[in-house]
Amino acid sequence: MKLTRRSWLVGSAAAGVVLALDPLAKAEPRMTVGAASANALRRAFLTPPHSAKAWCYWWWLDGAASRPGITADLTAMKEQGLSGALLFNCGSGSATTPKGPPFMSPQWRENFRFAVQEAGRLGIEVMVNLCDGWNCGGPWVTEDDAIKDLVWQETIIEGPGPIDRVLARPSGHVPGVAPTEKRIDWYRDIAVLACREGSDGTWRMDDIHDLTGMTRGGRLQWEAPSGRWTVLRLGYVVREQVNPGHVRGVYVGSQRVKYSASSTPMSIP
Repeated sequence: MKLTRRSWLVGSAAAGVVLALDPLAKAEPRMTVGAASANALRRAFLTPPHSAKAWCYWWWLDGAASRPGITADLTAMKEQGLSGALLFNCGSGSATTPKGPPFMSPQWRENFRFAVQEAGRLGIEVMVNLCDGWNCGGPWVTEDDAIKDLVWQETIIEGPGPIDRVLARPSGHVPGVAPTEKRIDWYRDIAVLACREGSDGTWRMDDIHDLTGMTRGGRLQWEAPSGRWTVLRLGYVVREQVNPGHVRGVYVGSQRVKYSASSTPMSIP
């Protein structure tokens, strides 16, 4: 059958009449899967589940926390609809700010344990940042694991001739870093290099000798060639980070551990 303009108009008009007389055609359109998902998303946004609610930072400045204050803070979080808090101990404040127990001390742990218990009672999750302030570390960090600074000491030697002498140990003072009242007496050698000086007083980069294997305990034994040599004893020292009531730290990135009332017993170093 050939479809003409006239036959198409007649067919369309007939279909319109049928739809106008059909009661099902006047009913509400059926909800599609996409529309149902959109409505569910809207309802979840207006009344989000506990797992989707906001968290907050919970600062304990200078560790200043008390049981009444902990309960008051967590109660306020609950009233504001928060579901969790990241506890961040941070020192140091000014000389006039309240001071709490040192980070990870027995009293600090008691406060933290109470905070976890109160949070569990109120249905709030707690996560703790395992450092005091921004330097991740504490008294449990050994010198071997602590952050290091590269240091060196120069010694001028004239050749030729046999050399048997103790090279001065680098002082450990890092320019631009204020020394602490109590320095850490920790040093390790890295290498000993001899750089020949040119006629203009600069080092000749094509004539550098590695004397590390000829140095024991800082004592250099070397048959120096002719010329003027700058001997570099390179090593590294521990950088001490100090906050009031706290000791050296290690920059290893923030570590956060999540706790709840049903967590296993605390076993923080």
